[in-house]
Amino acid sequence: MQEEIDLLKEYFELNGLKVNLGITKVGIFRKDARSKPSPVFKWGHTNIEIVDSYTYLGVPFPNNVSKFYNIATDHFPVLFQKDENYR
Repeated sequence: MQEEIDLLKEYFELNGLKVNLGITKVGIFRKDARSKPSPVFKWGHTNIEIVDSYTYLGVPFPNNVSKFYNIATDHFPVLFQKDENYR
């Protein structure tokens, strides 16, 4: 993923765009969040913070995929209802 970040940085520089590294975060989604040490991601020489969860539009996205299902069912119960007419 670092290669993609480097390409994006080059594009931003060529087009006069800036990134607010104060609010830029990386979330790594895995089946087991403890399975591997997290890599380091950089924007130039600046480390990008790796977070355990990220909230988007009020919905938290944890880095542990198995926890995500439980959160999704809490936030979007209509999507996870059992349809009595479904066979």
